[in-house]
Amino acid sequence: GADFGKTINDLITPTVGDRVFYVVPGVTDGIIATSAHDVQHLGLEAGAGGFTFAVNYAPSSAGISTGDSSVSDSGGSHLEYLVTGEPMEGLEILLGKQTSEGENSSTVDVDETTAQIAYSSGQYAIGYAYRKYDDGGAADSATQTETVTNISATYSVNDQVSLGIQHQVAESETGANDETQKSIAVGYNLGPVGVEVQYAQIEDDGHSSGADAEGVQIRSVYKF
Repeated sequence: GADFGKTINDLITPTVGDRVFYVVPGVTDGIIATSAHDVQHLGLEAGAGGFTFAVNYAPSSAGISTGDSSVSDSGGSHLEYLVTGEPMEGLEILLGKQTSEGENSSTVDVDETTAQIAYSSGQYAIGYAYRKYDDGGAADSATQTETVTNISATYSVNDQVSLGIQHQVAESETGANDETQKSIAVGYNLGPVGVEVQYAQIEDDGHSSGADAEGVQIRSVYKF
């Protein structure tokens, strides 16, 4: 199926509210360009010793397309594999890689890797995620992100109020302007109803100097 199972696209770093890149319209996470998880694929998951091992294979990055059963194809294949789990109480890890083949001889193969860790204890939680994009022999581009680091932390003031911060930096292939994303958030829990208020600030979006933006998101969550 599509949109099914575990994926390296996931971030395990803790948040209050949305990921910072969802708060400002038009801003992306900076790196994920392809995903076996998002198109028609075959997936296998196996658990052992508190860990989950997963493999996803997509014959075509275009999902279901008119070229799937003919000579030409509108997308190359994806192979994704990862491991996630809790080696000890409060500690979570996610390690993974995806290789995407070029659809023909004129397009390059792409590798995407991630290494993430998150830890929670009592009222505190903190996480770190590293992701890298390698587009093979393609020429370096100032607008193409090569690495992304994401750091976040949350603090539960009491049963009703939680605070969260996020800081994400995307580095360009050529060392051009780093794209920086920052966010602060507060969540208030009323039991069946929750309210989250989040402020985000983006600097040098897409590695373009002076392309700054900010946004505020107010979101309510209901439980039945």
